[in-house]
Amino acid sequence: MTTLAIAATGVARRQMLLAAGLAATLPWSQGFASEPAPRRTMDGSGLVTPEGVALDKAVWFGRPLVLVFWATWCFYCQRHNARLDALYQSSVTHAIGVLGVTLETDALAIRAHVHRQQWHFPVAMADQKFRSQWTDRQVVPLTCLVSANGELLNRVPGEMSLEDVMSLGDSLTGSRPKIRADS
Repeated sequence: MTTLAIAATGVARRQMLLAAGLAATLPWSQGFASEPAPRRTMDGSGLVTPEGVALDKAVWFGRPLVLVFWATWCFYCQRHNARLDALYQSSVTHAIGVLGVTLETDALAIRAHVHRQQWHFPVAMADQKFRSQWTDRQVVPLTCLVSANGELLNRVPGEMSLEDVMSLGDSLTGSRPKIRADS
C-alpha cells in the first residue's frame, strides 16, 4: 500500500468515526425522543441561584415545569435554551415554568453566560446529588417535564427543535403557547 493510500484510508476512517459519533448524539426521529420517567418528585433542595441565594420554591412548584440541565460550554445547550426562553416568554401568565440547572460552580461565569445569551428564565446551580434525582445520564441538554406537584413526567435527552420545545406546552398544560413575533 502506498503512503498516499494509507493516508487516504486514515482520513476515511476518521471521517466515518466522526460521522458515527455525530449520528449517536443527534436526534434523528420526527418530534422529540423521550425516555420513560421513573417515579420521582422534585424537592428543590440544593438549588442555589448564581447570586448564592437558595432558589425560591415558587419558581418550581405549583405549576408545570420544564427543567433543563445545561452547561456553559455546550453549543447545543445555547440553541436549546434560546428555544426554551421563547417558550418561557410566550407563556404570558407563566403558566409553564422554565428552570435551567447547571452543575457548574463558577457563579460569575454562569451569570455572564446567561447575560450574554439574554435568557429570561430562572437559572440555578446544583450538585450531582440533585441531578441524580432525575437521571444517571450525563447528556446535556437534558430536558425534564415536571408536574405542578413536582413529579417527574418525562425526560428528553439532547437538543430539541423550536417546534418540539413549543409542543412541551401541549404536554404540560394541554394548550400550545404562541410564539411571539420578536422571538
